[in-house]
Amino acid sequence: MNLVNFTLLISSILSVFLKWIEQYPSQLVIVASQIIWTQSVEKALSTIEQNDRNDSTPLDNSLKHCLRGLEILADTALQDLPQSQRRKCEHLVTEIVHQRDLIRQLIKNKTSSVKDFEWLYQMNFYFNSSYY
Repeated sequence: MNLVNFTLLISSILSVFLKWIEQYPSQLVIVASQIIWTQSVEKALSTIEQNDRNDSTPLDNSLKHCLRGLEILADTALQDLPQSQRRKCEHLVTEIVHQRDLIRQLIKNKTSSVKDFEWLYQMNFYFNSSYY
């Protein structure tokens, strides 16, 4: 993929993301972010548990995902946005910074299972599709 195609892809994704933020209330956007983060970290911890408990690569990948989200939101917040969208972006930045810090803590403490206390005492969010 060349730079022009990559730039077009990113701008397309950003456009869809901004429409999604605009469409839903801030609380829903934050909860969706928390659910996605919980799924990502639990999948990473499960992978670590099933493979090499000393290999934090899956958590490193979750961390990279958070960092990329922060980059996108920081760039987005600098654009000329309506006040409601800007506030939603600011709230998301705050939430994702918290998520980033927790992943770093999990890596530092060598957390390697969804059953480790280090993970269990965190607030986790789940979506149960059987209710809908």
